[in-house]
Amino acid sequence: MVVLNRWLARRLWAPFERTLHQLQGYDVRHHQVLHLPDTRIEEFTQLNRALTSMSQRVANDYTTLKEFTENAAHETRTPLAIMQAKLEQLLQLPDLPAAAAPLIRDLYTATQRLTRLHQSLTLLSKIENRQFVAAEPVRLEEVLREKLHQLEDFIHAKRLRLEVSLTAVPALPLHPALVDSLVSNLLHNAIRHNHEGGLLRVLLTATELEITNTGPALRAKEQPAQFFERFRKHNMASDSPGLGLSIVQRIGELYGFDIHYAYAPEQALHTLRVVF
Repeated sequence: MVVLNRWLARRLWAPFERTLHQLQGYDVRHHQVLHLPDTRIEEFTQLNRALTSMSQRVANDYTTLKEFTENAAHETRTPLAIMQAKLEQLLQLPDLPAAAAPLIRDLYTATQRLTRLHQSLTLLSKIENRQFVAAEPVRLEEVLREKLHQLEDFIHAKRLRLEVSLTAVPALPLHPALVDSLVSNLLHNAIRHNHEGGLLRVLLTATELEITNTGPALRAKEQPAQFFERFRKHNMASDSPGLGLSIVQRIGELYGFDIHYAYAPEQALHTLRVVF
C-alpha cells in the first residue's frame, strides 16, 4: 500500500516537477520563452499556461529594455563627442573673454565626467546583457605590466611606493576588453584613493590577483559590500563616476571569479582580491 501511494504521488506531481525544472533553468538574458505543455491535471495546466504567458511578457519587456539601452548609448555618444570637441576649440580661442574661460572650463570638465559616466554605464549594460561572448587566451601578467607602464605618470605624481610580484600563470580564456577593464578599474581605484607617498602593491599568483593600497581609514558605518554599489564614492569630490568596482564585480560574476575586499586598520591598507 505504501509503495502504491508513493507511485501515485510521484505520478501526480510529475508535471509539477517538470515545470519546476524548467523554471530553475530559466534565464531571461537568453531571451527564453517557457513552453510548458498541458497536463492531465487542470490546475497544473492553468499554472503552465500562466507561466508561459508570463515568460513571454518578461522576454518582450527585456528585449524592449535592451534595445532602448543600446539605442540610447548609441545616440548619445556622438552628441557628447561633438560637445567635448567644440568646448576644446572654444578654450583654444586666442580672443576668448577672460570672464568666459572659467565657465567654459567648467562645462568641459562636466562633459568629460558625463562621457566617462556614459562609457561606464554602457559597459555595465553590455556585461549584464552578456554581449561579451567571444574569448581568447589572455596572459594576465602581460596585461598588468602594460597597464602599470601606462599609469607610471599617475604613480609618480603621487610618489607611490610600488611593489610588484607577477607570477607567470597559464593563459585564461577571457574577453580582452573585459580583462582590460577589470585591471584598469582595479589599478585606477588603488591609485585614486591612495595618498601622497603611499603604497601600491600588485601581486599575481596562479590562483588570484591581489591589489593593495594605502588610503583613507574605513568609516565605522561602512561595510565592504557598499564599495561595490553603483555610484558609490569614498570621496564625493572625485571626478570618478563611482562605477569602477561595480564593473569589476560584474566581470567577476560573468567569469565566476570571487571578489573579496579586506581592510587592515593598523596600516590603513585596503586590499582587493580576485580569485580565479
